[in-house]
Formats: sequence, C-alpha cells, structure tokens
Amino acid sequence: MTSADEVESGAPRKLEGKHKAMAVCFIRRLGSLVSWNNMLTIWDYYYKLFPKYNPGEENTTLQAILEYYESKINNRMRSLAGYIIFFTNTL
Repeated sequence: MTSADEVESGAPRKLEGKHKAMAVCFIRRLGSLVSWNNMLTIWDYYYKLFPKYNPGEENTTLQAILEYYESKINNRMRSLAGYIIFFTNTL
C-alpha cells in the first residue's frame, strides 16, 4: 500500500514483480520463437528426407477441405482447436 507521504510527494511507487513479469514474458516469447522456428524449418527437413515427396500437398488438401466445408464448420471450435494444438506444440 502507499503511504500518505508518497501520495503527497508524488514519488512513484516501487514496481513489485517487475522481474517476474519480465521472466514470464521472456519464456513465452522464447516458446513462440521455438515453435515458429520449427514450423519454418520442418519443410526443409522433409524436403531433404523425402526428395520425391512434396509435403506441401497435405497443406493444400487440408485447405481445400476447409474451404469446401466452410459453411458447415463451427469456427469457434476450429479456433479453439487451433489454439490448443499451438499450445501443446509450444510445450
């Protein structure tokens, strides 16, 4: 709590938990960076591992299915599923 002297003098309050918040933000950013890096480099890995196979075909097929059934798909559930998959992959 602030004392009456700090309120009257206009001195800023001490920020509590600043370093903990910075550590949490760092860990969250690092998790996002790692998952983003894995997503970008996985294509190179599969192209090298399977030179005659195009892994981009699966993504195109999934996108075509989602576009075909667009009116029937519950967007809320699709978004929640995407967030859950992203969260588990980040862990």
